[in-house]
Amino acid sequence: MDNSEAIVENIEKITVDPAMQEKKKKWHKKQRNTGPDPRNKADYEPIIRTNEKLRAYYTAQNLLPESELEDLLKCLAEDLPTAFRINSCAKERFKLNDRIKAFTEELRADGVNEEHLPKEVSWMPLTYTMAVSRNEVRSHPLLKTFHNFLVNEAEVGQISRQELVSMIPPLLLDVKSDHNILDMCAAPGSKTQQIIEMLHVDNDNPEGLVVANDADYQRCHLLVHQTLKRMPSASTVVINEDASVLPKLINPEGKMLEFDRVLCDVICSGDGTFRKNLGMWKDWGPIKAISLHKLQNSIIRRGVELLKSGGTMVYSTCSLNPTEDEAVLAHTLQHFKGNLELVDVSDKLIGLKRVPGVSSWRVFDKEMTEYKSHDDVPAHLKEVIKPSYFPPSKEIADTLHLDRAFRVFPHHQNTGGFFVAVLRKVESTQGSVTNYISNNVSKIHKARRRFSFKDDPFVFLENMDADLENIAECYGIDKTKFRFDNLLTRTVQVGNKKGVYYVNDRLKSFLKTNEKLVKIVNGGLKLFNRCDKVGVCRYRLIHDGMRLVKNIITKRIVEIPLGDLIKILKGKDGIANIAVEDLESADIIKSMEAGSLVVMADVGDGVKIPICAWCGEKTVCPFICKEERVHILRLLGEDITGMEVDMVSKRKKQGLKRFAEENEEEVQDKTAKIDVEETPKAEEVKE
Repeated sequence: MDNSEAIVENIEKITVDPAMQEKKKKWHKKQRNTGPDPRNKADYEPIIRTNEKLRAYYTAQNLLPESELEDLLKCLAEDLPTAFRINSCAKERFKLNDRIKAFTEELRADGVNEEHLPKEVSWMPLTYTMAVSRNEVRSHPLLKTFHNFLVNEAEVGQISRQELVSMIPPLLLDVKSDHNILDMCAAPGSKTQQIIEMLHVDNDNPEGLVVANDADYQRCHLLVHQTLKRMPSASTVVINEDASVLPKLINPEGKMLEFDRVLCDVICSGDGTFRKNLGMWKDWGPIKAISLHKLQNSIIRRGVELLKSGGTMVYSTCSLNPTEDEAVLAHTLQHFKGNLELVDVSDKLIGLKRVPGVSSWRVFDKEMTEYKSHDDVPAHLKEVIKPSYFPPSKEIADTLHLDRAFRVFPHHQNTGGFFVAVLRKVESTQGSVTNYISNNVSKIHKARRRFSFKDDPFVFLENMDADLENIAECYGIDKTKFRFDNLLTRTVQVGNKKGVYYVNDRLKSFLKTNEKLVKIVNGGLKLFNRCDKVGVCRYRLIHDGMRLVKNIITKRIVEIPLGDLIKILKGKDGIANIAVEDLESADIIKSMEAGSLVVMADVGDGVKIPICAWCGEKTVCPFICKEERVHILRLLGEDITGMEVDMVSKRKKQGLKRFAEENEEEVQDKTAKIDVEETPKAEEVKE
């Protein structure tokens, strides 16, 4: 028995005294209440936005002309502008863009400073930046209204608030609807959402596959919330694995699953994010990059091995440090010996200011001592500072074309800092990491899964049971055209299934062949949910699946006048339902039995907006969230002031609730730590 197993075994034997636990809980609560209030910034000292090691390090690296270094440091000390983009596959994206432009004119007419107005980004369509502080937003009613608009649209996935430079890597992947795509370090999910949008631009049900991976289980669920709840997709799966040793995935033929595109946005020191991560000013040092270099090498190497011949990988970091950027690329390119090449993308994203990658850089330890080569590194540091940290010889560097990679410096276009490289796999490669994984995967999984949460299983509904027959009959779904065998539920008790999900063919194959190879957290598109209300069908429609549902059902879908859609969305007297008699389409709705249905209306420019609704005996109510209702009504130019006030109040209550829960979790965490500290030491247990 090793030390870790001994500790766990001993902890499991401990009997917790409830009285002692309660006593500790009260003590910690008292301590928290007497400490600084996290909501009150006055309780904290202001952050000094300078770091002498940072200045010395980047002066030595010579990545910029000396005259620009001060501009860079000055820019890093300033707040980062807000950036947001419109969902590129939303049918109403151009109407939403028109609304933003109208908002901008309203702000300008109301006297808002020109530099605080939304500005379009030249190199990224349907994208804006906005340099305005929270205090300025709070002080101007119209700016506050615009902020609430952005928050609401982000909640329903119509707008993504994302750092501008982080939008670059997915753009350079050149995603097509039939691609297999791997996002190796996906959480929190903004780039994953971009990829999913690109997959769906020309197809509501693309045949491609997106595998979004993250090593942290909790961050995987953040990814699900931030991405799949806002951009539901039948082609996306979230897995929880260490990207550096990602197990070999299997295709339906039993061979290794290869990807057309791989996004390798690796963990990094993040010195391009000083403008938003203010805590870095105090702690930054060269050791952060040194400690991550080996892991970054392992992740990119594994990504190349999973990349299809002729496929494209984008390697990116939010660091400006060559140790994490060119050093990793140089080592990887040399490892694959001509089977991998950097791609020149200088003709892409016209208008984006960038600086080519470098072929030489300087290596320092945490004390800022420089080493010219690995031979100069003291013996006690040779395992810390590896040969791969150092630049290649000029002869080798000339063959690598590191200048095809590029940096985005914050002071050039008022952004964050970023490094991006696009690579193409020339021939199939197999490396030592593949062998390592194949020999150790069972050990890795057994060790980790023992301490991980158990997720619900994916159970495919292979046979047309009574529930599926009821769904097909009720909604008029052609069983010869729709793949009912691609439906699944998340419970082994199929007879008691609640939700019914749909996956495309590739995701179905992935789930079936890789269920035991990787930890699958989430996947699929929810189409139906069992309902307790009396209706013609036991399962109601889910609005998340509307992109697909509207194309497969032939019953219980009606086109109504635009005025009726507005009435249904608004409700009456603050209640989210409307009397059928008040609608122009009353006759057609009355002809239907009670239950779930889709109502849709033409809003102009060839755009039809469908929503899920519930038809009762005398009323119709929308079966969508209030944020979605506000989104549609705003696009239609309706007054939604009252609904917005309600939602702002709701968000404040949710924020206070989260604050209370986080503090409670903090107390529990501290209590748990005390319990562990009181257990015998590992050596004592082992003896």
